[in-house]
Amino acid sequence: MILLAYLGLVIFIVIFELIRDKQTLIDFLSFFNVLFCLAFPLPGIFLLLSEHSNLNTSILKGTTINLNSFQVPLLIFLTYFFVAIGFHLDSATNSANRIYIKEKNSGHFVFTYALILLLISFSSIVVYSVQNGGLINAISNASLLRSTVIETPQFSLVKRFFLLSFMGSFLISSILFNDKSKGRSIQLLIIFIFSISISLLSFFLIATRANVLRYLLTFYLVYSIRKGKHSLGVVIFFITLLAIISSYGKEIFGSLIYLSDGIDAVTDNFQNSVDANIQSESDPSNVLDEFSAPFFSIFAATNSTYELRLLSDWFYGLASFLPDRIYEAPPTVSYYNTNFLVNTDKYEIPSGFISSCLYSMSWPGLIIFSLSYGWIGRFIQQVTYNHSLEIHWMQYIYVYSALVWSDYTIYADPKILLQTHFWFFISCFFLIVLSSNLFISDKYSIARMRSDK
Repeated sequence: MILLAYLGLVIFIVIFELIRDKQTLIDFLSFFNVLFCLAFPLPGIFLLLSEHSNLNTSILKGTTINLNSFQVPLLIFLTYFFVAIGFHLDSATNSANRIYIKEKNSGHFVFTYALILLLISFSSIVVYSVQNGGLINAISNASLLRSTVIETPQFSLVKRFFLLSFMGSFLISSILFNDKSKGRSIQLLIIFIFSISISLLSFFLIATRANVLRYLLTFYLVYSIRKGKHSLGVVIFFITLLAIISSYGKEIFGSLIYLSDGIDAVTDNFQNSVDANIQSESDPSNVLDEFSAPFFSIFAATNSTYELRLLSDWFYGLASFLPDRIYEAPPTVSYYNTNFLVNTDKYEIPSGFISSCLYSMSWPGLIIFSLSYGWIGRFIQQVTYNHSLEIHWMQYIYVYSALVWSDYTIYADPKILLQTHFWFFISCFFLIVLSSNLFISDKYSIARMRSDK
């Protein structure tokens, strides 16, 4: 019965995605639908179909699961439908339609701003590398830092500025592929290649697959939205590239630990890691540990005893930017979720959206936060969509905002959201403030050139 419920939800989401009206080829709810299915109903289906449905994975050392309980599928169903309802509330589109953004100086400032972002990113990489014994040594230590094997070095604060090169790439690309900039395409192409090179260094220094995937997805999705369709050749290329990064990204970054020993040491370690990964692929527990933390976290949230966190995690997330000597922010929801799941404080497992809502305000919080989450997603989508033709760089903001918004489905920890996407929030804020005028009035909702209907 529960298996049929999960299957029915996945089928419903697929059909709903195919038949519903969308403003673009892929919109915010499309991203949410994909990640929601991967995080919640599909792990349930996998467990119920597996002969190892009672297996004890490494992610379940602190809690137990009861797959026959109706509570978890009910929570999953309620979450999806309230997010979908919030996303389709008229108040979200009406509020967004009151906002009008007009570029100053015909958008000439954007090129200068992109160069400034690239310069800050490159300077941050130089400073960080010098303080860590050179670029090679900094790249070698990246995976060890992520795994907390070694202590965070001095000047680690500058790492937050590495990914400003992303926004620089997006802005240069938006100008380069704009019909009005053909006269200086060679100059822009050189700068665009430079921005990609800086971003590549940032990937190696931060050592996370997610950053690479978001970067590549943004370019592909902007291309697809502009064309209004998926190009088969481009799709095959990007799917192949994304599959390689998803499958072997961890092994690639892990092998770079040996970069200081030479390329041969890197390739040998990479081959050994791939071989070990292939041997372990048949173990269902490895698959579950990799993709199912949000699903398992629901059992932890429903079976554990704790005080409701209300909105404290948002305060702690903002406070995490302060130096510890000024204010040492308490642990956030991921810390407690990890403790409930695996009884450790050596690392953190993000709770996922559903568990985060339960930890905050229990079942009422699930309804309130789901409606609010859907509403905010539609509001941001409408604002960026309304200006995506008039402002050449807005399509990149539209796509990356969708990725950030949908990411919260998996992580649902304000600290992770704010820290991971700090570069996007800060660069986007100054981009809009410095390059545009913002107006809020009812007359703009009446005069919209493109209706949401």
